[in-house]
Amino acid sequence: MAVDVSRALPAAARDATAYKLELELLTADGRRLRRLAIEPDWEPVFESICFDAVRRGLFPPVLMPYRSRVEPIWHGTLGAPYVRAFRALVMTAHGLTTAEVPVDYLSPLTRAATAQIVAAGEVEAGTSILFLACAYAFAAAPPDDRFAAEAIEEDLDLRYASLRQWSECGRRAGRGRDGEMPVFLDQSVLDDAIELARAAATVEVGGVLVGQLCRDPEIPEIFPRVTALIPARHAVEAATRVTFTAETWAAVDAAIALRGRGERKLGWFHFHPSFCAPCPEERRALCTLGAPFFSADDVHLHRVCFSRAYHVALLITDTPRHGLVPTLYGWNGGTVGERAFYSLSGDCGASAAARPDGAKLPEEIRE
Repeated sequence: MAVDVSRALPAAARDATAYKLELELLTADGRRLRRLAIEPDWEPVFESICFDAVRRGLFPPVLMPYRSRVEPIWHGTLGAPYVRAFRALVMTAHGLTTAEVPVDYLSPLTRAATAQIVAAGEVEAGTSILFLACAYAFAAAPPDDRFAAEAIEEDLDLRYASLRQWSECGRRAGRGRDGEMPVFLDQSVLDDAIELARAAATVEVGGVLVGQLCRDPEIPEIFPRVTALIPARHAVEAATRVTFTAETWAAVDAAIALRGRGERKLGWFHFHPSFCAPCPEERRALCTLGAPFFSADDVHLHRVCFSRAYHVALLITDTPRHGLVPTLYGWNGGTVGERAFYSLSGDCGASAAARPDGAKLPEEIRE
């Protein structure tokens, strides 16, 4: 997701015009099935745009209140009202950021609508269903009768560290995407996660990842270092779900304060026990549930509890072939996907010191 930055809010963003969005569902041969209104959740996109601007040194290291807007980019062949992509605009006190969002961002809504169509018997399960996105302009912005909330600035409290040094001495794992934020985990965090998973055996367990956000003084890039895993005390654990409670969050906050290391919540951990144990061995090799995956429930918890663009999720999966396997997930362009990460062990993690108190940011990334 490419980001452009300017200092002036264009007329299109000052305009009060808003758009109503719809999905048009079709079979592979072009038969129209249904058209339905949708209200996409754009907040992860706006959050990602702001954080990308901070990562590039275009904005100071503070997540701040913003005004936002989404506009359609019309389909090159079909034209309006059909949409090829969207342009998201976010205005803060430090300028305007914009990014193009592919229409595939609506895919989760399409999958949900497809499930409804299949359940209603309109098409058979397994039928290929395509979608077109449509946008219709309101004459004026519709009234927003939702509760209003005042946004609060969040100082990222960055520490200094060497991105190159950690990358060279750390062990890289996982599958990443271009342009994503580097992530570092202390090896002790992975060890603790695997031990918790091994002890849980047949139920999901969880925890909260804590650590610090860092910036290399030589380049405008931000990267988290996860230094500890705090087990989710008082969580509700089941075979296919873990639920964090109010008591869980209170215990995590108390543990962070007790540690006294200036850490923040950077994400969460949970365990997927083996879903394949009851199955014959020949079926296990073909079962997709035997591989790591981030479920719809996982995405929902991540969206609700860990919505910051720097939040990540560590998953330990009990696989039929390889045993307990760690994978990392996180935000990229407003969607959650698998992430690459580096594990730091021994002198590797200790060799890069955190930014000392009172250190100044380089001139090009100062407010």
